[in-house]
Amino acid sequence: MRAQARTKAGRLYLSSFILRLPLLGKFILKAELGRFSRTLGLLIKNGISILRAIDIAIPALDNEVIKNILRQSHKDLEQGGSFGKSLKKSRLIPVFMSNLIIIGEESGKLDDALAETAFSYERDTDESLKTMANLLEPLMILVMGLIVGFIVVAMLLPVFEMNAVAN
Repeated sequence: MRAQARTKAGRLYLSSFILRLPLLGKFILKAELGRFSRTLGLLIKNGISILRAIDIAIPALDNEVIKNILRQSHKDLEQGGSFGKSLKKSRLIPVFMSNLIIIGEESGKLDDALAETAFSYERDTDESLKTMANLLEPLMILVMGLIVGFIVVAMLLPVFEMNAVAN
């Protein structure tokens, strides 16, 4: 598994698999897009050209599938296309993000649009983490109860067996 994760095809497969997981996939997607949006927005706001900013922001991501989508959008942008419209072609990138980027490009406020996108995705991921933590607490209590119950039964079972043998 580790050897496969070191190859490009292995990382791509693993990234694709992670994004297809029921709950974790959407969480990872939002976290990655939030990180990318925040990084790209800050770079553009500080005067770096969009092409150079995308080159800098892509390595900040961990998921290879998302990186490939963004690299393709970068190529489309180099050829004179729109970054937002290129992202809209992808099935993976949410319509919310691509539409906000299109509006930001047309209005000349791309950094503000990216900041809004990042804020939205960061808020969603924070809420998801809180929800998961709240669901994990009762599960941990149940597991601890089962462990304690197992220990009690393991300690009392020999006593009951000895009592049964004595009678």
